[in-house]
Amino acid sequence: MYEIVEHSADVKIRVFFKSLQELIVSVTSGYRFLLVENATLSGELFVKRYKFNRESQFYKVVVNYLNELILQFDLKHSIPENCTMIVVNDEIIVDVNFREVRNASVLVNIPKAATYSSLDEKNDQLEITIDV
Repeated sequence: MYEIVEHSADVKIRVFFKSLQELIVSVTSGYRFLLVENATLSGELFVKRYKFNRESQFYKVVVNYLNELILQFDLKHSIPENCTMIVVNDEIIVDVNFREVRNASVLVNIPKAATYSSLDEKNDQLEITIDV
């Protein structure tokens, strides 16, 4: 589960989670909503795999993951539809289904970069700031 927190020059995604998998899936959904809200995209669908070191602090993994999604937007004008995540040995593997944005009018925000905002481990919340 996630919520979008509006700010002046950026937007925060506040994610509530019980597991790393729930965190990654919720961040992906929140990022997608941030860009296109509930718009249906009709562009080409493709899958991209990301691998992260399991030994890293999980909030760093999430920020790196979001910056990879932003890079994919910059390179191919693509937005994640959904994702799956597994852990194999010391690797976190995330497969993301992307869809190309063919109609720029559906875009609500244009992402530039993601940074870590805050972590509330007691309440299983993570806030990430996205510059738009």
